[in-house]
Amino acid sequence: MFHSFVKVPSSFFFQDVPAPLFMAAQTAVAAILICLTPRSSFLRPACLPILIGLMYLSWQMALAFTGQGVLYSFWWVGPYANIYHCMNNLCLHPLDDSDIRHEMSLQSVRDKRKQRSADHPGLFKRVLFTISMLFSFRGIGTTHQVSYIPPFPGRVVPSRARFLLRQCSLIALQYLIMDLLASSPPPPDVVNSWAYGKEWLWIRALNPHPVTLDDLRNRLIGCTMNWYIVGRVMNDIWYRVFSVIFVGLGISEPKQWPPLYGHYCDTSTLRGYFG
Repeated sequence: MFHSFVKVPSSFFFQDVPAPLFMAAQTAVAAILICLTPRSSFLRPACLPILIGLMYLSWQMALAFTGQGVLYSFWWVGPYANIYHCMNNLCLHPLDDSDIRHEMSLQSVRDKRKQRSADHPGLFKRVLFTISMLFSFRGIGTTHQVSYIPPFPGRVVPSRARFLLRQCSLIALQYLIMDLLASSPPPPDVVNSWAYGKEWLWIRALNPHPVTLDDLRNRLIGCTMNWYIVGRVMNDIWYRVFSVIFVGLGISEPKQWPPLYGHYCDTSTLRGYFG
């Protein structure tokens, strides 16, 4: 009876799951090289084709990711941006094993319970720590942390159980929001406002259509929706998914996963909004 109402498609395991795994593999490759090679090693720039190959594989999976553009488009952009992040830490502003040991020692000072085990961390622990650190583009809890981080609700770091419960609840809610937005066909006037050629709204040589007031209104509504609702939810949900994985497996702690976005009232600055 339950199976007739709740059916998990086979594509979830063969198409949806591999997409984020390929992006995670990019970070794992970078983490291993950071821990095992010196900053000037030729292996670091040489891994670029591997990162690009993993990006291509993620793109291939993204073509069929749940069949909804709102959900799979992240796997077009995420692995591409992750290449820059990985190469930045490998080559442009390179980290090496001594940097990782230093970051781990700083965290052990903050948490005295881990101080003894952090004196001589093994390779596996160092790689896991590096993967966790690289997944945080904002450098949470490291010496590379950005200047402004949105606080947790109530400015109190939740317990592990409360953190996981809240994240899973919000993931389910955000998925429903995206599914609703992606499943609802847009009105004909909205579709017409994004017709072929109208992407160049103000360039007459490229836009054969006359610009109407409806075009301007729909463009304003569409951009606002994409940036403040769809785009925000699309980025935030995967941040929460990875936080559940890392905190659930005990690789990182809730304090290392503060909110990704600030409050809507803080949108007067990019840093205030994006956090």
